[in-house]
Amino acid sequence: MVTSASSGTRGNSRQLLENLVVTALRRIQTEIYYYKYMTGREIDFVFLLDGRLRMLILVCESLAEPQTWKRAIVALNAAMAELGLI
Repeated sequence: MVTSASSGTRGNSRQLLENLVVTALRRIQTEIYYYKYMTGREIDFVFLLDGRLRMLILVCESLAEPQTWKRAIVALNAAMAELGLI
């Protein structure tokens, strides 16, 4: 999907992917946030619906590499812990 929307350069594929996610989320809800937790890391999107937190979203091109998968899980778990979701 990102490849078809890009000009053929891979340098901005993460940004294009994030834009596609924002576009999809905005069809459901206009208010979309990000979350920066205490260690300074960020969750790309925090999606609220009816004033309640519904989703934490990290955008990754691929989770094929074990270190990318681990980094994503650690980030989501840390944010969920800080927000009292686990």
